[in-house]
Amino acid sequence: MNELSYCCKNHPNEYEVKYNTVDYFLDRYDEEEGNKECMIFYDSCMRRSSLTRSQWSNQSLQFAYNLFGKGKKGDVYCLLLPNRPEFAISFIGLQRLGFNTLLTPRTEFLRLLLNDFKFKGLVTLSSYWKRFSDNKKAQDLSHIILIEDEKLDNVTDNVILYKDLIKECSMKPKLPRVQNDEDLIILTTSGSVGKPKLVQVHQKKYLGNINKALMNSIAGDNVIFSDRPLAYSGGLTLIFGFLSGLQVVMTDYPCSNQGSFTTKDIATIISKENCSRVVLFAYLICDMVNSPNDFRLIAKHAKVILTGGQAICMSTIHHIWEIAPSLPVVEVYASTEMGRAFLKTRTKEDPNPFPVLPAGTEFSIRDENGDILERGEIGEIWVRNKTMMICYFNDPENTSKTLNKNGWIKTGDLALMTDDGNIKFQGRLNDVIKIATLKTYPLPFENVMNNNKCIEICVVLGLPDERLGCHLCLVVKLKKEWIHKETEAHKEIEDYWNENFKSDVEGGVVHTLKKIFFITEWPLTSSTKILRRKLYDMFKI
Repeated sequence: MNELSYCCKNHPNEYEVKYNTVDYFLDRYDEEEGNKECMIFYDSCMRRSSLTRSQWSNQSLQFAYNLFGKGKKGDVYCLLLPNRPEFAISFIGLQRLGFNTLLTPRTEFLRLLLNDFKFKGLVTLSSYWKRFSDNKKAQDLSHIILIEDEKLDNVTDNVILYKDLIKECSMKPKLPRVQNDEDLIILTTSGSVGKPKLVQVHQKKYLGNINKALMNSIAGDNVIFSDRPLAYSGGLTLIFGFLSGLQVVMTDYPCSNQGSFTTKDIATIISKENCSRVVLFAYLICDMVNSPNDFRLIAKHAKVILTGGQAICMSTIHHIWEIAPSLPVVEVYASTEMGRAFLKTRTKEDPNPFPVLPAGTEFSIRDENGDILERGEIGEIWVRNKTMMICYFNDPENTSKTLNKNGWIKTGDLALMTDDGNIKFQGRLNDVIKIATLKTYPLPFENVMNNNKCIEICVVLGLPDERLGCHLCLVVKLKKEWIHKETEAHKEIEDYWNENFKSDVEGGVVHTLKKIFFITEWPLTSSTKILRRKLYDMFKI
């Protein structure tokens, strides 16, 4: 058991620092708690499975006992699984052994990572493993733990079957002592820069910080539906949810995967499990409100909608309130590197509230020299808090670019602080469009244009121009009723742009819209962020 604490002895219990890990808390339950379902899973055929606390505790312990000796504390094991009970059990089992557990939800990420890193072992599905039959680096891993969802052929000596690891172990080896501030978890970013970055964190990031802050910030009962992969930071938070008495409902593959779950499926799950809190990507919320009957079913049970990872359009939020006027929308500003920086609880009565920062979080807006800017000036968001990363794994160069010597994370997000202290986002540092000598920020344009009656979602890009360097162009996904009326939509959008954005030629401000492109499906990262660089390739800009 990982029970470690140190006391100041000047006075008994005057000061104590605990280093207990997640398994310490998981293993402490009474009979009633042990029989409680901690996690509920639905597959694409709407079949339900679940994991009780006693199952989770016992099977993860047997997993650790049986895997003992297959590596030393600090070795890197990769966990590549969809949302299913085996993920939660394997994760805790690996943590019990002190293995630095690399989490990724995508086989293509693993293929990229194998070129740069050497892992001790891998936990995955047999169907996933077949995709690596031609990959020498994958085949050479010391230990490959397979969950058999498809029949295996030609099993090699380095393959261990998951079903054998969770059997009762006759030997009870002494497991290593593990502390919650050690390097135990490696997260992958969404891959929006071409390949994922590896973010090193520890359990302390999650224990008592994210969960308590998040759970205290929203009202409701203890059943939450989430569309997140458990392998991402926002999903992994839910692994620790039992600490707050949370019951988590999820689908085996992310709801945003095309064709895996319909809006009706999601609404049915939320209704059946009576989920009072619903976590959805903005992209999926947009789909849900465009299916009003399905969203009404959700609104019968949900007391709050939470979203993050992708900016949500205010037009979508207003659409929510047309269907469910009293439903609050909690927008979380967070990232894999920094954890959660702040949240905004939007209601129909207060659609633009002030951000609320968790205890211990510092927030500032700075210029390229690191100097704090005056209110109204656009700069990069810097954050310092208790949930930030330790470093990028094996990447000191990118670590030093993102995390400065004083412990501030440079987020790459641009914003300004208004005179009354609110935050207005202006986009990403890499998305800035330079027209002649002036920097132009896409997000303010996009926020206005997303209110147009034709537009579901739009993106502003820079169109190369010999004279000015760039002109503005617009990539648009039309609403359903406008899809077959592109000519009319083009004129409507162009007129709407010209009404809202005036150029000032004498002042050097050029807002001319040079071109409109139409798109039916956005190129997305695994966390449903739009890949702007792909748009440049698609339209040969």
